[in-house]
Amino acid sequence: MKRVLISSSILFVIVLFAKTTVMDIFIGTDKVGWYEMNAVEIDSFIEITENSKMFLTVYGRTMNISAHSFSLYDKKWNIIKFLSGVESEQLSLFSNGFVKDGKLTVKSDIAQGYTEDVFDIKGKMLLFNVESVNKNFLRKDIYQYNPLTRKLENIEIKLKESDSLKIQGKIYKTDVYEFSSSSGIWTVYFNSDGEILKSVSSEGIIMVKTDSIIETSEPIDILNWFFISAEGNFKTIDKSEKAKFIITGIKNDSISNYRQNQRGDTLEVSRTPLFIPEKLSDMDTFYLKSSSNIKNAVKEILGKKEKDSLKVLQNAMTYVNKKLKKGIFSGLLTSEEIMKQGYGDCTEHSQVFASIARELGFNVDIVSGIVYSKDGFYYHAWNRVLYNNKIYTIDATFNQFDSDVSHIQLSEGFPPIKVLLSSISQKVSIRIIK
Repeated sequence: MKRVLISSSILFVIVLFAKTTVMDIFIGTDKVGWYEMNAVEIDSFIEITENSKMFLTVYGRTMNISAHSFSLYDKKWNIIKFLSGVESEQLSLFSNGFVKDGKLTVKSDIAQGYTEDVFDIKGKMLLFNVESVNKNFLRKDIYQYNPLTRKLENIEIKLKESDSLKIQGKIYKTDVYEFSSSSGIWTVYFNSDGEILKSVSSEGIIMVKTDSIIETSEPIDILNWFFISAEGNFKTIDKSEKAKFIITGIKNDSISNYRQNQRGDTLEVSRTPLFIPEKLSDMDTFYLKSSSNIKNAVKEILGKKEKDSLKVLQNAMTYVNKKLKKGIFSGLLTSEEIMKQGYGDCTEHSQVFASIARELGFNVDIVSGIVYSKDGFYYHAWNRVLYNNKIYTIDATFNQFDSDVSHIQLSEGFPPIKVLLSSISQKVSIRIIK
């Protein structure tokens, strides 16, 4: 945190240490931005400020994503308060939290809606950002607040191995730790002084320590990272009842589910469900909450006076497909705000459909994975509905009430924070054999 320096003598007395860390941010081998952390110990407090920037393109649209945060700790690394924000052309997310009497209160402005959550953190250590931590921090149970799910997540930490790490031609001896939570996994490399030299997230984001900030001159097309090559004849995939794929390089232990059966590198997908799940995934209803636009949509759908419930559900899918213009959106809004905006990609289509279906009384969730489109596989999101002991796979983006067998599910729930596309993207090819 930048301060007015009254005199060097006062600074010498008050500031006990000051440290700056700069890291390059990569997706795969492509540099997409930078991260800077400043830590200062003043009196009995430790102040940490963090700034980062990523420069990307999606379908030709430039995205400048900036993140800023401030966190204040006591000398035992117990958090006192924090402020954070993420901004881009299509995204705005702000949170502030403070601790009082063992309770953490977090107030957020997210998806253009205000939230307030309170957590009991007595005896818990709160980690604000993995890259800001020193190895000496790892002394007891650590928790992290996830602003997307608005949950306090336990972080399990394991020492994996000691390893050598080469950065800019220099060799470092490192201790390698694994940080894991319900949101993902980070592999973190510490040097002998306990400082982080490198982190690798399960989403494929790599951060490596460097000497200074160097802006990225050209944006990286993020879809190149998520593109998965396809081999074979996919011309009739939208009409097929079954498909069998050979997927080389897959890391997931199993992606078998009610439509998919994985054996080694072979995956069979069936349009007809293999079994009926007992329940659907849990979702954060904050993003799906119903308001005037959703209720008006339901009135319009019911206005057709259709008595067949499945036809009503199909009409809801068609309504979303026609109502929302197709366009890439990189932010996160409530369904109500998406309706006001009037456009979106697969995430927005599946989200609005879920809100409308819920308002109609259906049991619905959102799933994420990949789907074949034109020349290969890309990230996609769609819906599942449980009704009368049957399950229906619905894609409002493609207007498919019975989604085709190129829909390969990798995760479930919303927000889609566990898609883990890095486990297959850039390293995998999919070949259809049947």
